Amino acid sequence: MSIPLVEPRDGLPPLCESPDQFHEALARLEAGNGPLAIDTERASGIRYGNRAFLVQIRRAGCGTVLFDAEQHRTELGEILKPLLNSTTWVLHAAVSDLPSLQNFGWFPTRLFDTEVAGRLAGFDRVNLAAMVEKVLGLHLAKGLAQSDWSRRPIPAAWLTYAALDVEVLLELADSMAAILTADGKTAWAEQEFEHIRLQARQPQAESTWQDMKGISVLTRPPQLAVAQALWTTREAIALRKDLSPGRVLRNRVLLDVARTLPTSPVELAKIPGFPKNKGAAYRWFRVVSQALHTPREQWPQPSPQVFDPQSRSWTKHDKAAAAALSDAKNIVAEIASRYHVPESYVLPTAIIKKAVWSTRVAKNITSKEQLQDLLAQQAVRPWQRELVLEPLAAVLL
Repeated sequence: MSIPLVEPRDGLPPLCESPDQFHEALARLEAGNGPLAIDTERASGIRYGNRAFLVQIRRAGCGTVLFDAEQHRTELGEILKPLLNSTTWVLHAAVSDLPSLQNFGWFPTRLFDTEVAGRLAGFDRVNLAAMVEKVLGLHLAKGLAQSDWSRRPIPAAWLTYAALDVEVLLELADSMAAILTADGKTAWAEQEFEHIRLQARQPQAESTWQDMKGISVLTRPPQLAVAQALWTTREAIALRKDLSPGRVLRNRVLLDVARTLPTSPVELAKIPGFPKNKGAAYRWFRVVSQALHTPREQWPQPSPQVFDPQSRSWTKHDKAAAAALSDAKNIVAEIASRYHVPESYVLPTAIIKKAVWSTRVAKNITSKEQLQDLLAQQAVRPWQRELVLEPLAAVLL
């Protein structure tokens, strides 16, 4: 039976809210030793962007420190940068936290991701609470992750919740490192951690209206013109009001408006989920109308059907290639089962498709060496290439 983890062992850590307090906290952290356990609390579904509103850091020898990140964001970044940029970090689900931490100018020298460690160890459930319970025998209550962390003052119960997220993260990392060593997967984990660390450093393309999930339901230029105008207007409003775009106009509603092309504010207001606030139908209908009155030559055009590795058409028309794709997926599934790791960790489906396409459709890869080069170009790590190269070459070449 697990033991409830209800409060930090050293009591509720101080909340640092000013540059002077940031300097004091830095001195405490510098007096500690070893890696930094780090977590953030965001308000992604509530506020615009993905910035951290609270940063929790724990280090052996000095305990946990909580940082209110909103009011003195620039100062916080600069004050902690010398320490954070010269230290190993322990994170859980690093891909979620690294972007908001990089906004402060922070970047680890090394990384240990306990979630990734759990996946490589073959755990069925890899959320933090499940792993803490399985590995350490402690029950960690969850439930506030989606709260509005921009709220001020932050309730004491929320601060306790946030502190507990890093309370045993270092111990969890030590235990997971031992498990990976026993499984012979330490090198695999190190390669995965470094891949995540370096990928986070790459410039991220900004999202556009064409990236909306479900945009493919729009097939005509006027629909696309309206979608573009609605998305652009929504982004401007969301940025100005510091709101998540979905709180201004949900994606599903936006796409329904663009798909149906309402001819009046009354018709627009009848779309399920459309905002009921006064005047919304007239304001958004003006956006629709203006988009439809722009010159037609300026309307976006539907994307042509692309015959590439990720399209479905080639597997429908080339039965031999489709069979090879099935064989390749089965190989990856068998390897994943043998080593108790997710199939996507052995080789993502998109890369399997590219390998099959290149060998069986485009036929620009004809040797094992070329196949290995392709995998390397797709950022397939050495441990993955070692597992998949020979069996894939046997069925594809």
